Amino acid sequence: MSYSASLTLQILTTLLAAYSTRSVFYRLFLHPLSRFPGPTLAAITDAHAGWYEVIQKGCILDQLESLHEKYGPVVRIGPGKLHFNDPRAFDDIYKSLTLTKAPYFYDATHEQNSSWATTDPREVLRPLFSKQGIFKLEHVIQSVVDRLLMTLSKADPNDPINLHHAFMSASFELITIYCFAKSHKAVDDPQFSHPIILALDGIDFYLVFFATTYIGPILELLIFGLPLWLAGLMRSKAQAMQEHFGVIAKQVEEVMEDREKLESVDHETVFHHLLMPLEKRGGVVPTKKSLLDEAGVLVAAGTETVANACTTVVFHVLRNGDMEAKLRKELEKAWPDVTAPMPLENLEGLPYLASSSFISAGGKYLNGLFRLPLSRKAYVCPMAS
Repeated sequence: MSYSASLTLQILTTLLAAYSTRSVFYRLFLHPLSRFPGPTLAAITDAHAGWYEVIQKGCILDQLESLHEKYGPVVRIGPGKLHFNDPRAFDDIYKSLTLTKAPYFYDATHEQNSSWATTDPREVLRPLFSKQGIFKLEHVIQSVVDRLLMTLSKADPNDPINLHHAFMSASFELITIYCFAKSHKAVDDPQFSHPIILALDGIDFYLVFFATTYIGPILELLIFGLPLWLAGLMRSKAQAMQEHFGVIAKQVEEVMEDREKLESVDHETVFHHLLMPLEKRGGVVPTKKSLLDEAGVLVAAGTETVANACTTVVFHVLRNGDMEAKLRKELEKAWPDVTAPMPLENLEGLPYLASSSFISAGGKYLNGLFRLPLSRKAYVCPMAS
């Protein structure tokens, strides 16, 4: 190695060491969250959580329980992240629907141009997901639920069923039919193992990004930038996601070229609202990229989150004998003939099913991160945490 090359390497190494030392010192002693207790490694890097989420395959929940036993109700789990085990913190975190997340969160999802990344994402698609809009398309929901029950009824009673995959299949099928008038028949898979469902459930790949936020662009390139034949070599997950968005992309192109194609579907889709007259959209003309990003948001938000809520509620209902008995009694009285469809309006009128204590059974077990100033006992959480 020449003298100049050796000197350059030494300078770069020194600069890297100095920068790393400065970052470690800042995060340990000068960072706004430095006063909060937690593992030293977690204060320095997100790789601490990434190790448990990715390498240990989701064991971060067990680790969090141990951390709270050691450090108390508020624990620093990353350079800019806090975790709470005080139930009273839930309402403080989720009492507002207008909170924005860190920029890297939106960059990670490959959907930076969707309405989800706008200041108030509800305005663009509010009509489609309003109560009135849902009632108008109740037949779509009923059809998917009927197909889910049919698939479950055909299963061997001696074989276990992945209930989370079952709910994911149903919610994915519902959101794709509801928003794009396209069916992937995921809910008809006997094992609920459609490649797209496995891809959506294979969150280890995405958790690498959320644990180490700086590699988001690399993941985006790997998933969406590879040729389809090369994605196929990376097992079926990346290929399934590419094929799915390929179908949506083709539909977007067809609609943008000829908007009269929207008249051929038997119900409203997301494109009816995203391609509405300019004056209703504030003069903004949607691009192909923005429409594809919207599709990604709706599929992700309408699949994983709904499935998580349903799985959690069912688990705790079956685990709680008193809750299950109350629900069964109410349903048997209101729905004596289970072969007949039960209108959503009637279900909403059932006192126990519609009660806050039952609906919140799943929500109270979900967790999140803080992003606003908040007083919690002796702690004040700074903004951007």
